[in-house]
Amino acid sequence: MPSTKPISGNIVPYVTLFNHSGNVDYKAMYALFQATAPFVDAAFVGGGTGQGWMLDPQDLGDIVKLAKGVFNPKPVIAAIWEVPLSCSQPIVRKGEDYAGVLKARGVDSLVIPPPITETPLGANDILQYYSRIDNLFGDIRKIVYNNPGLTHNPLTLPLSLDIASAVELGGYKDSSGDLGFLDSLLQLSEGWFDVYLGSEALAAQLFPDSNYQGKFKGVVGSTGNAAAEFMGELWNAYAQGNLERSRRLGDTLLEALPLINGPSNSEIVQRLTFALNSAGIGSPDTLYNPASDAAKGEVISGLKMLQDALKG
Repeated sequence: MPSTKPISGNIVPYVTLFNHSGNVDYKAMYALFQATAPFVDAAFVGGGTGQGWMLDPQDLGDIVKLAKGVFNPKPVIAAIWEVPLSCSQPIVRKGEDYAGVLKARGVDSLVIPPPITETPLGANDILQYYSRIDNLFGDIRKIVYNNPGLTHNPLTLPLSLDIASAVELGGYKDSSGDLGFLDSLLQLSEGWFDVYLGSEALAAQLFPDSNYQGKFKGVVGSTGNAAAEFMGELWNAYAQGNLERSRRLGDTLLEALPLINGPSNSEIVQRLTFALNSAGIGSPDTLYNPASDAAKGEVISGLKMLQDALKG
């Protein structure tokens, strides 16, 4: 049965590790979960960092099952992706493809972006999509995911509130990077649904600000794959109201992120995969490992900065 516990804290959007044949490397995924579990409050699989739109729903269900075995009783979250026929993405998915397997695997919560399309959908189409997903998954906790850069479907504030009114909404993950939108969302969501930061860079900037204390329910940062302890400490400093520690850790994170993530979003998965391979998780003979020695050196330097910051 899905957990009814609130989801909060350091939420790691896990990369999906593949072997050289392009299949999910379940042994490596298990090692990744085991290595990070002590520092993680909720596991998030099949998200953007996990390239969830590329995963067969059965594979996603099996990853959920694997994560449940490691993280229980902590919640396990999965993303579902709808890719219509009109989209240039190579694999077509529908929400219905996920319902049976994810419910059978006992997923605790869903992160639901709007469909990935080449051109933006109308507000009514997006609203109907969320209503359909709500009916498919019943009382499983649902978190709306606003990531316009990936889906090409920005969720405006009025549309977001319409979705929250139509769907039994448990939370909202914002990766838009629009601080004005986020401020308005925080103001209107209070007492209604939880808000999660989908950007560790924004978390590094906002967590030390007293105006944002107690406003966020969690941070969803891909850096947690390779630096779970650091991201856990950043969240703990924020949750405890320790503004000075939040500032010190946040400043270090802002300095390290360009080295760990690289100059573009397309490199993040490659660099994180290299970081995990360097820690003995997975095999270097995989997809998504960066070829550049310079990139590898940057990742190592960035992670060392985070490790050193924990000692201070």
